[in-house]
Amino acid sequence: MSTSSRATPRRSAEPSTAFLPGAAGTRQRALPGLAADLRLAKELVSSAELRVDRENILAFIEAYQSVHTLTIGELWAVPQMLRIALIESIRDLAASALTELREHEIADFWVNRLITANRRDPNQLFSILAELAATQPARAPISLLNWSIISTTKTPR
Repeated sequence: MSTSSRATPRRSAEPSTAFLPGAAGTRQRALPGLAADLRLAKELVSSAELRVDRENILAFIEAYQSVHTLTIGELWAVPQMLRIALIESIRDLAASALTELREHEIADFWVNRLITANRRDPNQLFSILAELAATQPARAPISLLNWSIISTTKTPR
């Protein structure tokens, strides 16, 4: 396969050699049991940060084949494997965004409770902080407060 002769700037077209077979620290150990084309697709998607274009694909396939030749069946499967890798990456992004959103909602809930308690009866603050520590042990009260303060002081654009 050859790349086009026109000179176009590449965002992340330089392939990472860390995934190539036989290279030191190969990614094959990190993704055992996957077909070569799915490994290739996952590496391409992760290194290109979901910005996959013709130049990136061609550069990756050429770099991979300089070390390990793909079979015709693997080459034909590359488009499907890229789709799978992209869908999985988008799923992972959506899951992390949902987790972050839930954490922000919990932080807002507790900050609003603390603000309300402070207005009504400041003596309740310690009991609410104790309840927060008991119900949300993985979250530090200070980090919840920092998030809420940062999110409420941002100026609209």
